[in-house]
Amino acid sequence: MPNELPPIGAPNPAFIPSELPSISSVNPAHNPSGLDGISTSAPVPGTHLGASFNRVGGTFLDALLRAPGKSGLLTIRPEVQALYPQTVGLDQVMTKMLSTEDGKAASKQILTHLEQRFQLHVPEPLIRAIEANPARLSQALQATPKGLSDGLKGLQAAIKAGRVPDIQPRSYQILEANPALKLDLGQWDGIQVKRPQTELKPLAGVLFMGSVKSDLSDAQAKANIVMAETLDLLAQNTSVRAGQPFKVTFNQREYGTVQEFMDALIASGHTIEATVEHRAADFADLKAKIGEQILDVAASIYVKTKLGGGRPEVKIPTIHSEIVYRIRSNDQTQGQRIDADVKFFQGISATGFHPVGLTREAAWCGRKVSAELGQDQALDAIKLSAAFTDVIKSAAKKAGMGVEGYGLTGVCNDSVAIIQHAATGKTTCHPLLMLDETLQPELEGRIAAGGPLRDVYQRLSRAIEQVPNDLGLANDAFARAKGSFAWTMRTAPTLETYRAAQVFGLH
Repeated sequence: MPNELPPIGAPNPAFIPSELPSISSVNPAHNPSGLDGISTSAPVPGTHLGASFNRVGGTFLDALLRAPGKSGLLTIRPEVQALYPQTVGLDQVMTKMLSTEDGKAASKQILTHLEQRFQLHVPEPLIRAIEANPARLSQALQATPKGLSDGLKGLQAAIKAGRVPDIQPRSYQILEANPALKLDLGQWDGIQVKRPQTELKPLAGVLFMGSVKSDLSDAQAKANIVMAETLDLLAQNTSVRAGQPFKVTFNQREYGTVQEFMDALIASGHTIEATVEHRAADFADLKAKIGEQILDVAASIYVKTKLGGGRPEVKIPTIHSEIVYRIRSNDQTQGQRIDADVKFFQGISATGFHPVGLTREAAWCGRKVSAELGQDQALDAIKLSAAFTDVIKSAAKKAGMGVEGYGLTGVCNDSVAIIQHAATGKTTCHPLLMLDETLQPELEGRIAAGGPLRDVYQRLSRAIEQVPNDLGLANDAFARAKGSFAWTMRTAPTLETYRAAQVFGLH
């Protein structure tokens, strides 16, 4: 099995701050001492993004990047464009597109796409205002935590009423050739897993929707997919798949739970570590295609966040959280070697374990590691993650919720917060939207029934009780919002993220 992954504990070179140019090297006139000191002068010649793409984008791209989007939410700051050479702001794209009749006709289609992706309603007067001035687009892309929660409740109601289709159950490639619900990892070469194809679908003008393939090799992608699907299927054996349990064979022994399988990996000499990570949620997944270049388009819902303590309200891109588990072999490993990265979170498409690194991650989304878990804590956390996966899926199914309860039983941040708190006693996730009553009855029933996972369910239940909710102002909102914020003043891609970094004191 391939092992091209960095060793545990090695930082991702793409996120080493020392390798990024300083703000002063991009724009010497920049004054980081205060918000009012941000320079509005042009960047140093040669650092403007348009200069590096003139060969393929020509005049259009240069004009696109100089479009006067001034919302502070969706425009990449000139001071940091050199840090984001594959990124352009959505209102910059809209400003350029709306200078043509075709662009004006396409603007409503773009807004409809954003409404569907973000579950927001944009009133017709605001649509007309945006058509006249694209900087107004930012007004449609702001919400409070309660607004986000209400939107997700609306999604659940729409699914229940049949106005919006529910998602299809997650499919598993490793089952397609294994109708007996058994997988032998010793027959690695015979496991048929294909990396999902990336596709860019035309949306309007130069705008496309979709993902771009990452630099991860197909061999390593296979390892990540197989491990993620194996863990996800094993996690559901307790309840969801109890009638048709999945089994995995490793080193010629068969296992039916995540706990048994992980214990076997550790006993064979493998190691596991984990990190709690955060970035902006790229819900829109927009790209701008200019010549042969595919640029990421910065477009996010900004959460109007109250921090308490007399601090000003800040606007923060909706944060996505995940726990990344890194499984590694070494010279002491006996038998088959497995090297794979998987991540756990509750998503709108599925709750559970997902493969890492299949598509290119937009640089503007940032990335923050807020906690590192050594082997004992990581092993504990992955077992908690498995149990929580089955609890969420089962509770949502019993209650007839759509999209596996997403938004009511929690979102990505909630699922990670519960596992992090149960394993470490604290959490760094924000905002948290879970409605406790959607999961506690399921957990209480399992606790009352006893069994080998009773202690795990008790710990999950206590974590749900103790983890705060951000529908109101929680006492620790500042610490969690800062802990999950993915940028500093030096790397903040937009004016509003700069302002937030300044309030957080992240220089």
